[in-house]
Amino acid sequence: RDKDGNLVPDPLLWPSGMETTIEYVHSKGLGFGLYGDKGTKDCARNPGQLGHEKQDADFLAKYKVDWFKEDSCYSDSSNHS
Repeated sequence: RDKDGNLVPDPLLWPSGMETTIEYVHSKGLGFGLYGDKGTKDCARNPGQLGHEKQDADFLAKYKVDWFKEDSCYSDSSNHS
């Protein structure tokens, strides 16, 4: 996340940029999905969504993500709704 709490795509994971990759997937007639976690971190210890739900939803919409899989590796029972 940046200083304002927004997700920042990792350039090592997205060397051509996330937007370019998603556009390519869509150009093939496919949907694109990402994964996240409702807790403080995801299962791989990347930033989680807790406290950033609206920001992350805006991020997913901006990049035209079709599907989002949400886990709860680093969440407690108060985050499960």
